Amino acid sequence: MDFKQIFIQILLAILATVIAELMRDIYHVAGHYWTPLQAAHTLHHKAYRRDLSIVSLEAYRKAQWHNDTPEATAMLLLTGAIAFAFDQPGLWFGCLYSAGFLATAIARSQGFLLETDLTHKPGDLTEIPSVWTVNRTYHWRHHFDQGNAYFCGHYTFLDKMLGTSLSLKGKTIAITGASGTMGRSLMSKLANKAQK
Repeated sequence: MDFKQIFIQILLAILATVIAELMRDIYHVAGHYWTPLQAAHTLHHKAYRRDLSIVSLEAYRKAQWHNDTPEATAMLLLTGAIAFAFDQPGLWFGCLYSAGFLATAIARSQGFLLETDLTHKPGDLTEIPSVWTVNRTYHWRHHFDQGNAYFCGHYTFLDKMLGTSLSLKGKTIAITGASGTMGRSLMSKLANKAQK
């Protein structure tokens, strides 16, 4: 393989991981809105306290088996289907990436691995929510501030497309310059949102 082919395969590998993460996010949104997945996803939310420590080992293991394992399986199936359909070596990296999540979810569900992923690490939140990638503070908001927002697990693309990357529900908003055209328009939009 020449340099150009290697570069293309590296780009395809990166694309495959982004596709895997988008599948995870779509599965996560479905876990909130699609009845067949809601019960399993609720287990995931109930497994954590506000400081992101686990409620109990049993709750954590059950959530890993019923929510995280099927989620990783969906990631693996999608990336595998794409890699098989396009027959490009770089796309198989998405399968490897997804298989890593599946293996750790199974290991956690069986009690072999107690270390959690980066967005669920227990402890104080020390940084502000990030904009393009998901950090602990961003994901904490999904669990404990607004469950119907902040769905993403790694990249925030889907939240931005769905309009769920910022939730103003229950928040107090100060608007300076509200007497101008833009300020009045913003206040009108916010008031209309609050009524819905």
